[in-house]
Amino acid sequence: EADDVITLILGHTAVLVYSQSGVGKTSIFEAKIVPTLEKDYEFNVLPTARVGITSSNKFEFTPNDLSSQFLNFYMLNAFQSLIDDIDPNLVYDKSLFEFLNEYFPSDKNGNNKQKLLIFDQFEELFIFSPDDNCKKQQEKFFEQVAEALERDLFLRIVFVIKDDYMAELDPFVDILPEQLRPRFRLERLNKDDASLAISEPLEMAKSNIDHRLIEKLYEKKVIDKLIEDLAKQKKETFRGPSFEIKGEFIDSLQLQVVCKRLWEKLKITQINQMNDPHYFDFLGNIDKALEDYYYDAIETAESRTGISHDKIRNWIETSLITSIETRRTVYRESENTSGIPNEAIQVLAEKSLITIQNSLSGYLCELAHDRLIRLIKDS
Repeated sequence: EADDVITLILGHTAVLVYSQSGVGKTSIFEAKIVPTLEKDYEFNVLPTARVGITSSNKFEFTPNDLSSQFLNFYMLNAFQSLIDDIDPNLVYDKSLFEFLNEYFPSDKNGNNKQKLLIFDQFEELFIFSPDDNCKKQQEKFFEQVAEALERDLFLRIVFVIKDDYMAELDPFVDILPEQLRPRFRLERLNKDDASLAISEPLEMAKSNIDHRLIEKLYEKKVIDKLIEDLAKQKKETFRGPSFEIKGEFIDSLQLQVVCKRLWEKLKITQINQMNDPHYFDFLGNIDKALEDYYYDAIETAESRTGISHDKIRNWIETSLITSIETRRTVYRESENTSGIPNEAIQVLAEKSLITIQNSLSGYLCELAHDRLIRLIKDS
């Protein structure tokens, strides 16, 4: 997948990468695509840009000219995410081309280098509304992108977006080079990929734990069974109970949580315990692994802050999940947010249950992953 995306970036000025939530779009860029472009192709990869989230709100934004043809709040957010602590009053009236030409010139030190700008979580363009005229703001945003690509021959731009929002792009593709046809859909992990994601780190870990434990895992086909359990999917029927099928893909969040449980178990396992045929049966209970992940974050927040388990749970269920079971974003207030002290919210963020990002309006809190919604409601 990384090779395919890199090929698209090398051959086209604007590329779209999309997938379901949680598949690993951001991760594959950070782990493979960006390092490869920098090392093998000498790209200058800029910091990741976000159109809905800024990196700093230390400056009061008081533009002198609100009618500036370049003032675009989506682009201004991107500028602030590209350069931490930049004063928005210095750049709000610049176009994308002017901003990049001033702060990230292609011919720095006399050496022309290809440069890559990645707009991550690009669905924010359609989630956040900076004013009543967001449609016009969105159109102006794409016009600035098209201008920058036309004027800077060394620039490449990648948009990374959830596939839920693909249709939102349709009204704007005519503005962009090649109508944004160069695109790649990142699929979920298949069974072979997931098996590698377990087995290769285990091979690397042989110097840290008894290598005989790892050999026993293979001998007892623990990993094979784990993959099969992870691939199972529940299907709903019009009438009667749901049923399980053997799926083709594996959810990466579930894989991560279950592998963490396996690793914690291995660190306290003695070789004679491996003779018990049911010693690792707990790994097959994926729902239990995710539930433990959820409860661990809440219990840690409770123990550190003294705020009750029930109060934290209620805050998550009512403040971060909508009535139609989607993620809800809430603004973090100065000391308490929807009745919960911010110190507890910070612990939940440290445990990766929620994320806290910064926007022009302040800090935003939301669940870290869509996959957690069903688990939280069921629990």
